[in-house]
Amino acid sequence: MKLVFLCFSFLIATITNAQIKLVNDFDNANVDTAVSVANYHNNTIAFTPYLDKFNTENVWFYFGVTGFRRDTIITFLMDYNNNYYPPNYPVVSFNGKDFFNVKAIQRGNINRFYVLPVSDTVYVSTGYPYSYSRLKTFVSSLAGNHYVAIDSSQLTQGGRCIYLLSFTNPSVSSRNKKTVWIIARQHAFESLSNYVVEGMMFYLLSGEESAEELLNDYVFRIVPMVDIDNVVAGQSGRMGFPRDFNRDWQSPIHTEIVTLQKWIRKKSKRHYDMFFDIHCTYPGGTSTNVFSYFDIYGGGSCSQNMNMFWNRFYKFANYRPKIIVDTVPFADGMSADFYNARKYKQLQFSTTIECDWNVNSHGTVWQISDFYSLGENILKAIPAK
Repeated sequence: MKLVFLCFSFLIATITNAQIKLVNDFDNANVDTAVSVANYHNNTIAFTPYLDKFNTENVWFYFGVTGFRRDTIITFLMDYNNNYYPPNYPVVSFNGKDFFNVKAIQRGNINRFYVLPVSDTVYVSTGYPYSYSRLKTFVSSLAGNHYVAIDSSQLTQGGRCIYLLSFTNPSVSSRNKKTVWIIARQHAFESLSNYVVEGMMFYLLSGEESAEELLNDYVFRIVPMVDIDNVVAGQSGRMGFPRDFNRDWQSPIHTEIVTLQKWIRKKSKRHYDMFFDIHCTYPGGTSTNVFSYFDIYGGGSCSQNMNMFWNRFYKFANYRPKIIVDTVPFADGMSADFYNARKYKQLQFSTTIECDWNVNSHGTVWQISDFYSLGENILKAIPAK
């Protein structure tokens, strides 16, 4: 996604004095290098995420700025066309690695937040960014691990590796092991889902007795990033043209979804037991739940299995998710959870988990450690055989 910097009326008179420059030479950035508008005198930057027929939702931004005044705060003004999208707690970094939340104030279609600069460059984003480059580094760190098998043989339409990570104890026969599929980042802007999946993988390799039991009893097939090309390009991915990734499962047109379906058919067979699709809500949502899930069954044994799963989850997390019942495919296409539920009747359940961007169940703003804990608690709720 590109980011077009706009000059509001009160900035026009001073535009020629702008000395602030954009920084976008990194994966997942989404700023337009051809346009740079800022008010150096007032240390103010006004912007809106770019929209076109391919990127229909202006939900994601991630860029850096330099050349600003160091003697006063920087004011960022976000201009949005939908009040549900502006993040309540965008993140800021002074080194491009360590991010922290700031509170945004919304007035009409303008969201503003303030940063007191302590370095020559400031990076801002909708939420904690997670790039494809970071994923590649993480996958490299797993190479040679006794419990992890890495398949990077399949490519995206743009020629990038799609990673399938399989976690199990190879010293235990796989003949009767159950299989759990976990995918994430079907929508490129939903960066927080990758931290949830990282938390899952950290837990599986933690050496805890409960994790070792799961590795003995299950094979976990994890595809941590699906919409890779849009992640790299900094696009939102949600409701993208010609079809959203998570509406493309019935008759897929995306290379990545075709690959996923082939993998699931080939590697699951009769022992396929659970399916999880990890997502995020919109960052400007007002939901007070920690996350929500779609119960696509609306009753029956699979719903009972899901209820038992969330009861076990409650024991570890000490909170319950909000339940959203969704019993039919979306009007604009079939989602991953519905496809797997319909095709694989032996599943205990198939579900989508929605992570929140804002305040968690304890009344504090979500931190990366909270997403790690969420991923860990999801797996702890899976019963050992």
